[in-house]
Amino acid sequence: MYRFHKINWPHCLSHKVYDVIEKGHPKRWLKQNAIRFFWGLGADIPQAIERAQSKDQEWWIVDIGYITEDIKRYPIPKILDRDKTYFRFSKYGLHNDLAHIINDRTRFDELTEKEIGHTKLFKNFIEKPINEDGYILLAPSSTTVCKHLYNMSQDQWINIAINEIRKYTDREIRFRNKPRPNNEWWNTDIKDDLKDAYCLVTNMSLSTIDALCLGVPIICDDRNVCSTLGTSDFSSINNLQTVDKEQLEKILIRMANCQFTLREIKHGKANKVLSQSYNNGN
Repeated sequence: MYRFHKINWPHCLSHKVYDVIEKGHPKRWLKQNAIRFFWGLGADIPQAIERAQSKDQEWWIVDIGYITEDIKRYPIPKILDRDKTYFRFSKYGLHNDLAHIINDRTRFDELTEKEIGHTKLFKNFIEKPINEDGYILLAPSSTTVCKHLYNMSQDQWINIAINEIRKYTDREIRFRNKPRPNNEWWNTDIKDDLKDAYCLVTNMSLSTIDALCLGVPIICDDRNVCSTLGTSDFSSINNLQTVDKEQLEKILIRMANCQFTLREIKHGKANKVLSQSYNNGN
């Protein structure tokens, strides 16, 4: 059976997403085969994930897609265009291990034709040398992610990252946090900060997709969805590789195959495509 971890806030998008998952997935009734779905890492979800792991249960994180039009996030989340907003399904992690995802390009080509999300950047992608005179953009994930993955605060992760960077380079470091109402990054676009950057340093932020689509090298966590096109080794920071368009397209194609609109989820498309990727859950 399916178990949906409810978040006790009436405006949470999980209520809409869980409803269509239940409609679009075949019913399973055996308790020993319970499959759990979690919406991001909000509320007490990290603890619920730990419980699922301790019981050796299958679990998925559902969150905003990789290649999608954005939602309105504050003060109340709202889907602005249901046909252009995608939600990702990630098995046993915050991001997908794309090695498990099918490489059929049909869905990516549909996104490209509609110019959704990062496909607009990719269509204009130009292979270029690294900006050796540029700065390092440090853009960490949230405190929630840092606590869940590393058992530390965001500030602790930032200090560790800066210390690692400083072991190998004296390049300028510019900091960018997640935009939140009334902070200095609110109503700003990370693409402007990446334009003249030498590289991006993050852990699990999806800013890695922005960076790669702009031809900027990345240092990130090995579990980041873009990790195969970057490195987690800070000692390599002075010898980063330029972004290869063909390799970038390959991971974007796989990203497109683990994200779906509410309509696709409701009518079983998500279950069908994910079953192809994960061989019916194996």
